[in-house]
Amino acid sequence: MRNVDFVTKYSDISSLTTASTSDALLLPYPPSYHVQAFTGIGVHAQYYRHQEARQLIEKTLTVNPIHQNQDVVIEASVALRKQAHHIMGLPYWYLRGIYWFIRKNNIVNRKIIV
Repeated sequence: MRNVDFVTKYSDISSLTTASTSDALLLPYPPSYHVQAFTGIGVHAQYYRHQEARQLIEKTLTVNPIHQNQDVVIEASVALRKQAHHIMGLPYWYLRGIYWFIRKNNIVNRKIIV
């Protein structure tokens, strides 16, 4: 199975990710990380949804994407550390796993809300 993520970075603490698997929605992200996932659609339709969300974020929040050469492995590692730090800062985070697992199925195939 092939999974595709489109990522637009706005700053070191703000980004948009459009994923092709609901697993991307399993755990919560910091508030400035916008994540949406669409399953069962092609890569072109997923890219279109990503562009729609980009336009919404850039218009609503008045931000522009960062264009720089990035090492994907390093960027992913940094993002995972920030996500882990955010999760462990939530009250009773260690008890919320079942809720997060159920929640991901309720928010898959839905556009982001800014």
